[in-house]
Amino acid sequence: MLKKTTALIVGGGPTCQTLSRLLTNFKVPNLLVDSKSPRRETNKPNPHRGGAHFINTRSVEILNSAWSNVRPPLIPSDASSPSASICPPLSTWRNFVYGHSALNKRSRFATVDQFGGKFGDLRGEYGPVHLGLERLLGWMDVGEEENIYESEMTSFTENPETHEILSNFTNKSEDNNFSVSSQFLIGCDGPTSTTRSQLNIPMLGTDVKSSDAQHMININFSTSPNVR
Repeated sequence: MLKKTTALIVGGGPTCQTLSRLLTNFKVPNLLVDSKSPRRETNKPNPHRGGAHFINTRSVEILNSAWSNVRPPLIPSDASSPSASICPPLSTWRNFVYGHSALNKRSRFATVDQFGGKFGDLRGEYGPVHLGLERLLGWMDVGEEENIYESEMTSFTENPETHEILSNFTNKSEDNNFSVSSQFLIGCDGPTSTTRSQLNIPMLGTDVKSSDAQHMININFSTSPNVR
């Protein structure tokens, strides 16, 4: 089966979703294909887990502009009505608290203000927000896109005369093959990028390996609102 589009985007993270949305807003036909299942959670109370969760000011401005006609803006909830926005209040993540216990105030020996007292000095309509990856991707999904998931790219070739790019994929769940013909191929498929490896583009840095470029762990949990 052959599909045709102007821009083929390989990957399904926030960068890919934003690019696809911007191209769609500018009437540029595009298709997003990701090797993973959709990473969305919109029905759970606090799915703030997995991946990066800090969205800086300029990114928030771009996201709110791109989805302005279909989604409410990404803004921090008010502490008195936390359900008013999908983003938690600023007070829940403004400070880094160091101590021996999460429950005993007397065990705390340092508190660091992430904003450094300068958050109120920011100019613009929007400021930074904290939002888990699954919830952000759920906010991005408005049901209009014809994205393809669980499909891994196996190869691609460029026609030297027409510069048309033919990309080949295998669907994991259905175990069938398909191809996509496009004018542009955009690889946003992370540190183990198939597109980058096929183009023999190395990772930057002499000691960086795609398999162990970074190791991080996030622990997010909710407690009773009476626990301070």
